Amino acid sequence: MSKLNDKIMNLIARGVLQDSNDGRGVQVLALSLFDGERKDNVERFQNYGFTSVPTGEAEAIVIFPGGDRSAGVVVALDNRGSRMTGLALGEVAVYSDEGDSIVLGLNRVIEITTRRLVINAVETVEITAPHADGVRIIAPQLRVEGDVNVTGTVTDGVP
Repeated sequence: MSKLNDKIMNLIARGVLQDSNDGRGVQVLALSLFDGERKDNVERFQNYGFTSVPTGEAEAIVIFPGGDRSAGVVVALDNRGSRMTGLALGEVAVYSDEGDSIVLGLNRVIEITTRRLVINAVETVEITAPHADGVRIIAPQLRVEGDVNVTGTVTDGVP
C-alpha cells in the first residue's frame, strides 16, 4: 500500500520555470518544483498550431505518468505577470508579454494590437466587406509600393 501511495503522491507537481529550450521537436524546460526538487529536460506539449516560449517566472503543472519522477510532462504553463486579463465571457485571445494581442471578441469583432503589423502573402491579400461602409485605413502617412489597382470610387476627403 505504501508503494501505491508514493506513486499517487508523485503523479502531479507544481513548479517554476528556470530555463527553456525551443530548438527541438518538443520544447523542453528546466523547472524548480515546489518541493525543492529540480527537473531538467521536462517535455512541454503544446496544442497543434499554437506555440510559445515562456518568459520570467512562469508556473507549470507537471504530470509524471505512473508516478515516475524521471519522465515528467508539462501540461499547463502560465505567467501571472504577463497574462492578458479583462476579457469578456466567450472572448479568446493570443497575447505576448510585450502587450501584443489578437482578441476574438464579442459580436464577431477581431482586434489586433501591436506596434508593427507585417503580412506576408505568397500570392494575394484580399479584404472583402460586402455589407460594410468600405475599408478605412487610418494612418498619419500611407506608403504603397508596387502596382495598385483600385476598383470603385477613390476620395481624398475624410468623412
